[in-house]
Amino acid sequence: MTYLISDSDTPPEVPELQIYVNDRLWKRVPSFFDRRPDEEIYIVREDTDNNSWVQFGDGVTGARLPSGVKNVVARSRTGTGAFGALKPDTKVQAGGRLERLDKIQMPDVAAGGSQPEDGDNARQAAPGKIQSLDRLVSVEDFESETLAISGVTKAAAAWQLVENIPEVVVTVLMETGRADEFADVRSTLAGYSRGRGAGRFPIAVLQGHLEYVVINATFGYDSTFREEDIAKAIQKALGVNSGRPNVVDDQSGLFSVRRRGFGQREYATSIAGTIQQVAGVTWAYITRFESLGGVADPTVLTPSPAPIATQSIVACDSQNVLSLYAGHLQLAGVGETVAEVKP
Repeated sequence: MTYLISDSDTPPEVPELQIYVNDRLWKRVPSFFDRRPDEEIYIVREDTDNNSWVQFGDGVTGARLPSGVKNVVARSRTGTGAFGALKPDTKVQAGGRLERLDKIQMPDVAAGGSQPEDGDNARQAAPGKIQSLDRLVSVEDFESETLAISGVTKAAAAWQLVENIPEVVVTVLMETGRADEFADVRSTLAGYSRGRGAGRFPIAVLQGHLEYVVINATFGYDSTFREEDIAKAIQKALGVNSGRPNVVDDQSGLFSVRRRGFGQREYATSIAGTIQQVAGVTWAYITRFESLGGVADPTVLTPSPAPIATQSIVACDSQNVLSLYAGHLQLAGVGETVAEVKP
């Protein structure tokens, strides 16, 4: 089922669906709460397998379906998850056969598509949405609602004085390859503020960016372990990202986007300590740690052969999040024989 962003609904996505009962169009509603028993309404819920289910009333809250055969008709739109430019060596194809159709072209990027929300994001956003009761009052309410918008990876809201006027400033980090959709997020949040906010203060939405770092590390390891296995474990512990759209990166590492905050600095000692916690690693030393700046595509950024200014601390401004692209991590392992300790 295709879902589109809506600035007046909670959750902020609406299904592209119409339900006709006995040739009459019934109305989709968010819930059956406080509904009359004769209202011709239904709700739509999506399960963990990305299947959409339609539920009708029970005669107490919402009308029951009438008896009959083949008197319920659903018209829906399918297609989800696509965004970005057309991939090389591919062409646009119709979902089904269309009479008199000669050619389909895609002159611009696809926008708005999104993969199903993962559990980590739901655990972070859902509690705040439940507590807010669909109202936008606190800065936490704005963060929770923003995280639920398709394409958003991270959101942070704070009070700031802008020309001596208090504003709620929401910093939003989009998923890789979805920076062009930031304007849609800004308009959606503006609609939220008008429809469900207090309306007593202005809202500013700023676009966040990833600031990439380069790390060179040397580590010792127990030679009974395979070096390539330890290297993979170190990459996971550090939270490297692939730098590509439509790729689900692990979010448990030190530089994973969901574990970091806007403006959060990092230390070379923390990186060395993280590497040393990997099973089989005996010691670790950071030989290079510096910022490469913010770029849209880290795959085209090649660090200089020699360190420019190896640092013990790398900081970033309040609109940036430090990130580590897999191609900017260089590991050198030294196998060691670990003596057996007998009691």
